[in-house]
Amino acid sequence: MRKLRSFAALLLALVLAAACCIPAFAASAPDEENYELQVDFEVVGSPNNGKGYVEGEVVSFSLTVKNTGNQPLMNVTAYEELEGRSFGVGDLAAGASKEFSFGHITTKDDVQTEWMTDKANAVGYGNTGTYVESEYDWVRYQTSKEASSSESSYSTAERAALVLELYSISTPDDKTAYTEGETITYQIIVTNAGNATLYDVTAVDTLTGTSFSFGKMDSGDTKEIIYTYKVTAKNVEDTVVVNSAVATGITDGKKTVKSNEATVSDPTAKKTSSSESSSESSKSSSESSKDSSSSSSGSSKDSSSSSGRDKPNNPATGSGTSPVFAAVGLLSCTVLVVLLTAKKKNSGD
Repeated sequence: MRKLRSFAALLLALVLAAACCIPAFAASAPDEENYELQVDFEVVGSPNNGKGYVEGEVVSFSLTVKNTGNQPLMNVTAYEELEGRSFGVGDLAAGASKEFSFGHITTKDDVQTEWMTDKANAVGYGNTGTYVESEYDWVRYQTSKEASSSESSYSTAERAALVLELYSISTPDDKTAYTEGETITYQIIVTNAGNATLYDVTAVDTLTGTSFSFGKMDSGDTKEIIYTYKVTAKNVEDTVVVNSAVATGITDGKKTVKSNEATVSDPTAKKTSSSESSSESSKSSSESSKDSSSSSSGSSKDSSSSSGRDKPNNPATGSGTSPVFAAVGLLSCTVLVVLLTAKKKNSGD
């Protein structure tokens, strides 16, 4: 009887030891592949009259696209609904983001509705072809038929508006982040969205301090400029290059018209040695091959469909039975049987 009880005690100790090992096994389990995009869309600034945007006034927007998953995403594109704009984000490393700024000229129809809404989202692909789509983010702002006192002194013929768009249209060599010495290519697009001719239209880039002259722009005219910037050590230290631009022009009535301020940001990183790059490339190739041979892996967050492949179960968090828990259960049952047997035998004696 004593031997039987000793054996039961030993089994119980093994069960407790196995239970203590569970957190260690769970902590060492590999991270689950997670493909996810997030969009932050907001109105920047406020109406000139403090009430609502009037006809011809520029509404400034900021759109930030972020890879909130733990896997890189490729060919990411953001979409805005009100004016049907699309923004080429390109490739985004896990945790990386890119910001865009743009403007909308308040129309007569906008003013009639009193409240305006707009929405934006983004789509992209994982490194195994998984389709990823963010949820929509919405903005809402007020319009007004009542102009400010400063605006009421101008006739309809003098109502003018400039819209500026700023894009980075290049891609880092490693498709993830710019390193010191690499070149970023920017594009500025200026549009005279008002109904008056503008003179001495100029756009200023804050990153380089460069001023670009577009001269005279009639109503509806659009002009653009493409230029480059070389990434510095300071940019790498900051882990990002932030650039912004604004345009101004002058009407026949000598009124100065200012556009929205547009901003764009690009991630930066330190250069890696050739050996590190080779090793990283080999690792990436190996993981890609492993993913390709798997019958099903990965899924995406998608607000409108379930496209993408199912992710493999994670022993720590996914469905399915962990070998550790199975072993603990088996040992528990064994201890229970032994103790019951011992009790029965003891009562029989």
